[in-house]
Amino acid sequence: MNTYFTLRSRRIRLSVTFLIFASLFTTQRSYAQENFSPAIEDNSFYIEEAYNQEPGVVQHIFTSEHLFENPHATNFTFTQEVPIYGLTNQLSYTVAYPTVANGTTVLYANYRYQLLYKHDWASVSPRISLYLPVNSVTGNLGRMSAQINIPVSKRLSNHFVTHVNFGATFDRCEWDHGNPISTSWTLGGSMIWLSSENTNFLFETMAIVNPTHGEENMYIVSPGTRFALNFGKTQVVPGIGFPMELSNAQWILGVFFYFSVELPYWTAEEQ
Repeated sequence: MNTYFTLRSRRIRLSVTFLIFASLFTTQRSYAQENFSPAIEDNSFYIEEAYNQEPGVVQHIFTSEHLFENPHATNFTFTQEVPIYGLTNQLSYTVAYPTVANGTTVLYANYRYQLLYKHDWASVSPRISLYLPVNSVTGNLGRMSAQINIPVSKRLSNHFVTHVNFGATFDRCEWDHGNPISTSWTLGGSMIWLSSENTNFLFETMAIVNPTHGEENMYIVSPGTRFALNFGKTQVVPGIGFPMELSNAQWILGVFFYFSVELPYWTAEEQ
C-alpha cells in the first residue's frame, strides 16, 4: 500500500473518531426535547437509536446490504420490535441471512431497557442480545454468543439530532469449538439533518475494533436518506444508504436498503 493511501486512511479514521466524540459532547440548552418540532424517530441504518417503541406499536424492519466487490454478497435482515408494558421494556428478534452459498444465518434475541427518556438530558436505552449462528449449507449450529450496546440519542435542535453507540460482542460461535472467545468493540455515531418532519438525511460512522486473534479492524462511513409515509396510525419508512467500508487496507463500496413498517396492534390501556 502506498504512502498516500496510508495517510488518507489514517485521516479518515481520525475524522470518524472526531465526529463520534463531537456528537457525544456537543452542548445545547438544557430544555426538554419535547419542545422541538415533530420529526421521524426511526432506526438509523448502522447506528442504533435510543428510542423504544411506543406502547402497542410493533415495528417490522427489513434491510438489505449489497457490497459491489462481490456481486453475490448481499445480506438481508428482518427485525421485529415489540414494546412490553409501556416504553420501559422492549423485546425484539432479528434474523440475518446472507446470500453467499457458504454464509451463516444468525438468529438474535434482544432485550432493551429505556434507562433515560426524552425529558432527560438525552435518551439512553442499553441493549443485551444473545445470538446463535446456523450454517446455511449444513444446518449445523454454532455456539451461543452475546452482544451489548449502549445507544445514546440527543436532539440538538429543530433540525439536527445525534446518536452515539458504545458496544461489545463476545463471540463464541467459531465452528471449531476449541477456539477461545473473541471480543470486539464497537464505537459509532451519526448526525441526522431533519430537513422536514418526514424527511431525514443521515451521515453515519462506525468503527469495529478486534483486539484478539489478529483480526482486522473495520471502519464504515455511510451517507444516506430516509422519509416517512403516514397512513392513519401506520407509518412506513423507506431509506437508502451508500456505505464505504475500510477493511484489510481496502475500500469496499456498497448500497444499503431500509424499509420499516410501524403498526398499532393494541392501545396502552389494553396491555
